[in-house]
Amino acid sequence: MALEYSPLNGPRHRKRLIAIIAAVVGVFVVVAVLAPTLATQLGHKRPIDNNHVTPDAETPAPAASLVPVVVDGDDNGDIAPTNVKIRPPCVFRRNVNDPLRPANCVERIVPISCTDTTNKPHIDIFASRCAKLEWGLTQKVRFQIGKDDKSKGACYQVESAVSECWGKHPDTGSDYTCQGRCGAGCNGLPGGWSADCWKHDICSWFFGSKDGTNDANCGLTFKHASTLGCSPLSNTCYSTPP
Repeated sequence: MALEYSPLNGPRHRKRLIAIIAAVVGVFVVVAVLAPTLATQLGHKRPIDNNHVTPDAETPAPAASLVPVVVDGDDNGDIAPTNVKIRPPCVFRRNVNDPLRPANCVERIVPISCTDTTNKPHIDIFASRCAKLEWGLTQKVRFQIGKDDKSKGACYQVESAVSECWGKHPDTGSDYTCQGRCGAGCNGLPGGWSADCWKHDICSWFFGSKDGTNDANCGLTFKHASTLGCSPLSNTCYSTPP
């Protein structure tokens, strides 16, 4: 049966349809030809100018510096930084204009009640002289002043790390490196560190003591620290003063 004439299958309509198809094909051909060039242009990086940072460029952050670490002497895997500058404690009754006040010191040694339990120390006035010490670990240390057991006085407390390096005392000239090591500095009595030696180091630094058992402020702590130390810690000064 013959198809009836319709505007949709007339000659004019067929020519228009062919023209549309040709136009669409032409668009696809142009896109296919230009696509690689466009991709290259869009992905192209501008030349690097070492003397100028473009506004939209991101400056990479510098790599974090690694802090050297040293394993302490108790072989339990603890580590502590060795390049941190420690500001030493200020000393007793030396104001900011006093030439015998330690440079860059901090008021770290503070008076405290001997029976205070709200700010409990790790090393207190009754601590065993062989209490375990961790190299480079910050702890609260409390000590009591006095010449002997009959003349006990006020208590003081400090947050400090065993083996801290405070340098030479500005008044006495004594070596206060390796805090907590028995004897002078890092080369004192052989073989030992102890809680009692640590407390005496702090007391004698604060008061500038140099009279041993006869010292009015630190004779008591000197007496307690008068025997060899207990802990085999590394004979290394933890940090250096600024």
